[in-house]
Amino acid sequence: MVIALKSIIERSKKLSTTYPQVSHDSLHELDCIMQRLSEIVPPSWPLKDFVAVNPFLGFTGQSLLETNALLKAVCDVDLLPPLSYFRQRLRNGHLSLDDVVFAYSKLERDPSNYVDDLSIDEVNDWLRSDVEPHNPTQRKVWTMAEMLDRSDGGERSNQVINDITRCLSGYHDDSESIWRMPWRNRSVFAAWKQLSSISYRMDLLGMRGFRLFVENLPDDAEQAITQMLSRISLPRHLWFGYCLTQLSSILGWASHAKNRSTAELQELLAIRLAYDVFLGRTSDRSVATCFHEDIWNGEASLEEIAVSGKMDVIRHILQVACETKFHGGLVSDILRQNEPNDGAEESLGQFVFCIDVRSEPLRRQLECSSNHIQTFGFAGFFGMPLRNVSPNDTIGSSHCPVLIKPTFQVEWEKSDASNPHGSDCNRQAREKEKWSNVFTLFRSSPISSLTFVETLGWLSAGKLLSDSLGWVKSRFGEVLLDAKPRLLSQQDTCGIHRNELTIEQQVEYCQGFLTNLGLREHFARFVVVCGHASDVQNNLFQAGLDCGACGGHSGEPNARVASSMLNDPDVRSGLVKRGISIPKTTRFVPAVHNTTTEEIVLPELDTIPSEFREDFRELESGCKIASERCAAQRVSRFPAEGHQNLAAKSRNWGDVRPDWGLVGNAAFVVAPRARTQSLNLTGRVFLHSYEPGKDPSGKILELIMTAPMIVTSWINLQYFASTVDNRKYGSGDKLIHNAVGKFGVLEGNGGDLRTGLPIQSIHNGTSWQHEPLRLIVIVEAPRDRIEAIIEKHSVVRDLVVNGWITLVALEEDKAFCREPENWQPYEFNRSSETTRQI
Repeated sequence: MVIALKSIIERSKKLSTTYPQVSHDSLHELDCIMQRLSEIVPPSWPLKDFVAVNPFLGFTGQSLLETNALLKAVCDVDLLPPLSYFRQRLRNGHLSLDDVVFAYSKLERDPSNYVDDLSIDEVNDWLRSDVEPHNPTQRKVWTMAEMLDRSDGGERSNQVINDITRCLSGYHDDSESIWRMPWRNRSVFAAWKQLSSISYRMDLLGMRGFRLFVENLPDDAEQAITQMLSRISLPRHLWFGYCLTQLSSILGWASHAKNRSTAELQELLAIRLAYDVFLGRTSDRSVATCFHEDIWNGEASLEEIAVSGKMDVIRHILQVACETKFHGGLVSDILRQNEPNDGAEESLGQFVFCIDVRSEPLRRQLECSSNHIQTFGFAGFFGMPLRNVSPNDTIGSSHCPVLIKPTFQVEWEKSDASNPHGSDCNRQAREKEKWSNVFTLFRSSPISSLTFVETLGWLSAGKLLSDSLGWVKSRFGEVLLDAKPRLLSQQDTCGIHRNELTIEQQVEYCQGFLTNLGLREHFARFVVVCGHASDVQNNLFQAGLDCGACGGHSGEPNARVASSMLNDPDVRSGLVKRGISIPKTTRFVPAVHNTTTEEIVLPELDTIPSEFREDFRELESGCKIASERCAAQRVSRFPAEGHQNLAAKSRNWGDVRPDWGLVGNAAFVVAPRARTQSLNLTGRVFLHSYEPGKDPSGKILELIMTAPMIVTSWINLQYFASTVDNRKYGSGDKLIHNAVGKFGVLEGNGGDLRTGLPIQSIHNGTSWQHEPLRLIVIVEAPRDRIEAIIEKHSVVRDLVVNGWITLVALEEDKAFCREPENWQPYEFNRSSETTRQI
């Protein structure tokens, strides 16, 4: 007993040793590292604003192959499909040996020269073989928890991640729990310190003395990191690699922290590092065991040591072969189409859709349903960066791309005809909300929850039965298309000081929308501004199925605001002074494309002025025909044993694949609709309307290439990453997801915060529904105009030069590809087939 007590005392003295003083050089080094880490770690938005994010955002300054090598050095990840994937494509005819030869010859000319040590015969031999390749580990750095687990088969890594998740879930909880963490008013590092200093959880899991260790850490996260790194005698040139490894082990939480602030990312690093430093000290393991000997014993940096293995290079060649096959077929098909679109002045309807790939099949069906319908593609917020505040809501949500802030706020007021008892309805809604809160409190509180089922659980039986039978309301059942928007400035956070948006300001927004769309004349009888949204039940990722250009929300409010402004006589008068004359015979109409059922939701007929109603009935008829045709085609994408009725799928709360989202996306075309109108692009192409002749200055093209093009590359690379490595960059199995504080999900009851797409969003249970191809961007514009934009914007230049996108310029009947150094005539693989659906 005495011996045991002395051992505990000695251990406590060891753990409470005073840390050395940190030098200014160490703090400066850490600042530089945090800047790099902040650039590398991708942000992750909460579930309610779930939007596609490029997980390789900080690596666009280098190639995919280089990024793969670096990330493999610090975590268990793979950014290329397995060899079996390419072998399967060879067997089913979607890839040929000639395609591989063509890709190999293309890469041979690449300045980075990845293929020097490989012959084309060796590549094709591996592709045709059934032998499984040996892939030696490329890891160069491990966490201490991983190294100890490797040596004795322990579970320290999982225990550490679960403990971090337990703390951060409570800290970031968004009104989900009744008993809230008492230290939420402090920084995340301070809250973690307080919790870990009094919790016995890690002691019970074998990390005895961890509470005292945490208690003795500096209160400042920056000081704590530098002191811990100095304490374990880690050479400074290895700090970056070790810190990157730490954050890579909790990438989900790191992405969540990055979206909040760089300071919080640094605090998370301090938290994760503390567990490793403690494990190293209590196990008497040197930090040198966490590094491969060739990096620990050398002076080279992590980037210099991280190199691609042979199988990585082979798979990269095969990846390029798949991409060039699709790209060549698409460019060839587009070059053959250049039919003028006549009859614009006689059009019944001009539909403005989001560039979302799900709009492409519906646009095609609309154009086929009538010779008097035109369609356009535009970013789905329609140039209206607004904050939407619905009735009984005081905060609202941002309906604009996540990288910009709303510039005005919209509040909705029901018209007298549609809501004669508005005040009574509002009072009833507030009363209903009050009792709903009481019900939730009773169900969730620590004491009453134990008797909830016996006492009031039976009240849920009706809803459970109705949900199971699909008796649920569509989210479009109460669309306020007849509501009047109140437009307020967004400059002051206090609502009473907001001013009404002036007519001049409204004219400015409308002019920008119409000019960037290329629609300044020849207006149709109806201009339908069509936002989009999904209609699904019981889906944590519903925001990811809504409009990415609207920050993971529906584009419906944007469509209504744009239409309301453009129907305003005063706004139209202001536009006339700016050279845009909208005739009185033109009516702007808001609409919503329900991407789950393919229905186009239009306003009720009685909200349309009487002089337009007869023509509006014809428009409704065309929309119905197009929707039915589009829905019939999409049903074939779902497993045969599932629901074949899209409306039934949308109402089924147990359906894990009600909407395929943007699966299959592979290209972005910026050109007049005539270039693609006669093509069946099978819902794989983002389409943005652009008339190069109307943009001699290139300002509209610059806006497209620095905003929508960046967004489409984000979407494309999120789907790419979620497909090639769903374990690291996806969110796993939707069936075992648990919501965390309304902002994220866990797979099961622990582990890291999951980001990216669930496996059910990209796989139908039998085969992949998404083909991981990097985006091809096809722009109809002079090369010098495009090149000026590339030179001006580094974010565009990095994507193009380093191969994250393939950029092609169309000049009349010729195509040119932007190679890493210059433009070259587009080279076709003449033996390849035209593009096909996967």
